[in-house]
Amino acid sequence: MSDSATILIGPLLRHVDTEAATVWVETTAPSTVTVRLDDGPSASEETWTVHGHHFALVIVEGIEAGTVYPYRVDIDGVECWPIDDGFPDSLICPPAREDELRLTFGSCRRTAPFDHEHLKSIGADALAALATRMATADPKTWPDVLVFLGDQVYADNPSDEMVAKLEDLHDEDDPIRCEVHNFEEYTWLYEESWKMPPIRWLLSTVPTCMILDDHDLRDDWNSSWSWRQEIVKEPWWRDRVLGAFGSYWIYQHLGNLSPRELKEEEAYVQMRQATDEETRSRIVDELAWRADS
Repeated sequence: MSDSATILIGPLLRHVDTEAATVWVETTAPSTVTVRLDDGPSASEETWTVHGHHFALVIVEGIEAGTVYPYRVDIDGVECWPIDDGFPDSLICPPAREDELRLTFGSCRRTAPFDHEHLKSIGADALAALATRMATADPKTWPDVLVFLGDQVYADNPSDEMVAKLEDLHDEDDPIRCEVHNFEEYTWLYEESWKMPPIRWLLSTVPTCMILDDHDLRDDWNSSWSWRQEIVKEPWWRDRVLGAFGSYWIYQHLGNLSPRELKEEEAYVQMRQATDEETRSRIVDELAWRADS
């Protein structure tokens, strides 16, 4: 474990039901992640490493329906969340009833600064607006879950800041120089998208369910047989697929699952049983390639 480990992305509150909750984080180094609920249970997980990145999906069991739990996240015994960012404590709120649901949904969120230029070209950031409104509202009025219907990241049309980073990295004659190439670059997209303080707090306190769409890979992905036949000829396509589906599975899909479903997710079980990073990365790559086959 590392004395300097801290949270890189997250925490994200993912699955919540009347008995358990899951909290996802990415850390800066291998570490032990502990989620502590005020006046409630706690749980710890060792991080697992894939392609040089360190993740944990902590399952907290023994929560009570209808109870509001502020929670904290420790990395190697040091409290790293909440932080002093002007937002309220993050909460885990197991539903009092399972036959009622307040749902907020959306898709196609482009990451951009909160300035006039980007407000004019892209529009207002609905997630940031929701977070700002929730921060001063009664938690009883908050949505029970956020459903993201796709295009959480734009691999084919990233932000200006990301384009500049990619241009510094890739040759001028690279046909996708200004697009995301691989798993590592996908991790940059998620960090950029989820690090803004309003978004970070929102994702830490409202459960989320997520699915990918075309821009997670490329515009009009798999829209036709002819499109498919052409794209698979591109020498860069395999790395794009491995990065897109591998990162989607880790950053988005696993958190959709209940604790019971995680036990039945074969690739997750295999990866957690693996004893080295190379094996875990291979399991994720093989899963990603099968997903697009």
